[in-house]
Formats: sequence, structure tokens, C-alpha cells
Amino acid sequence: MKDSVKSEESRKYYTEVIIDEANKMNIIVKQLLLCQHLESGNQKLDISSFDMSELIAGVIETTGILLTDKNANIKFEAKNISKRR
Repeated sequence: MKDSVKSEESRKYYTEVIIDEANKMNIIVKQLLLCQHLESGNQKLDISSFDMSELIAGVIETTGILLTDKNANIKFEAKNISKRR
């Protein structure tokens, strides 16, 4: 019984990771297509700011299973940094 619960939890976790990574890959493909349009002169560049801490935290979260498998730890502390423009 324990193994089936653990297996079900693992299946759900890995399914979520796969979906998340597929979404990220979709974003990358869209960015590549945008780069192609920018290079051809057909698209205007829209520069925007984003939260780098949130991005880094997301990468650490999605690589968590790899870190666990390798018995590795990452310590990340986000500090308030004033935005520059």
C-alpha cells in the first residue's frame, strides 16, 4: 500500500514537471520565432522588466528532483534591489 501511494505521488509530481517543462519549451520556441521576426525587421521589440528572483526560484524548483538525486543543495536568498532603468 505504501509503495502504491508513493508511486502515485511520484507519478503526479513527474507529470507536473513534464507539463511545466513542455510549457517552458513552448515559450522558448515562441521566443525563437520572435527573434526571427525581429531580425527580419517585421516585429517591434517590446522591452519589459521582470523579477529575476522569481525566475531563479522557479529554476531551482524545477531542478529540485535532480538536486535530490545528486544529494545537492542550493541556498538562494533574494534581496530587495532597487530597480534601475
